[in-house]
Formats: sequence, structure tokens, C-alpha cells
Amino acid sequence: MDNILMWSHYADNHKGVCLEWEIDEKSEEVKSRLMEIVYENDIITLNNIERTQDGFLSINISSNGRFLVRKLKVWDYEKELRTYCVCEDINKTGEPKEFLGNLTAIYFGKNTSQDNLDLIKHNTLHYQNLLYYKVGLDIQTMKNDKLLKI
Repeated sequence: MDNILMWSHYADNHKGVCLEWEIDEKSEEVKSRLMEIVYENDIITLNNIERTQDGFLSINISSNGRFLVRKLKVWDYEKELRTYCVCEDINKTGEPKEFLGNLTAIYFGKNTSQDNLDLIKHNTLHYQNLLYYKVGLDIQTMKNDKLLKI
């Protein structure tokens, strides 16, 4: 949460959010769904694109879907884990998917607009005991570790 590069790369120049999840890291379900990223300098090319009978892409993580768990070596400092879920019915919208744990806090980047902050807070009112923080940059350490509870 305090890594300035992560906020710069993934949070739209500090306008985005960071979600904090409480998960049981010893749970077999969690272990089976979190995938470690492989950092290598091989570019993956999709030579064969298969579709299901319904017209969706058919992706297998060990073959044509390898790109889902690969990044170039320059990113290996991230030590990233990924998970994803497949939408069974693309016509269903607005229904939350179960995740691996409980959402415990939302950290708003220092450049998050008040409108976006209000919208996100409004849309997460149903989460009990959810904490909200605005992250500020400490000029001395160049880390995003000044937290203001909102």
C-alpha cells in the first residue's frame, strides 16, 4: 500500500484505490486460486485461438492462457499473485462474485476525486466494518504512508 511505484503504475497516477482483503492464507481453497506470476523475458504469442460452442474464448492457463500468469522480468520486484474468476452468464450484471476473503479497507490515492470517493463509499455501504483511508505522500521517505481515516 505504501509503494509509490504501484500507485503510479496501477492506480492511474494516484487517482485509484487499493483494496485490503483479509484472507486465510493457509486455506486450501485460497492456495489453489492464487497464482504466482512467472517473470520471464519470453513474449507469449497466441498462435491458436479456440472458442467454445457459445463463442467465448477457450483459455487454458497451461497453454494458450499462459499470458494470464506471465510478466516481463523488469516487473519481478512486484512479487505479484493473481486470481481470476469466470463469468458463467455474461447477461448478469451488478452481482458481486464471492472472493477469497473479506474486504476490510479501501485506500484512496492522493489524487482521487471527491466524486469518485463518494461514489465508491456509496457503493460499498453494505460491507460491515469497512474502513476508508486517504493516502498521502511523505516527501521525506517518498512513500505513500500518510493515512487519513475518512
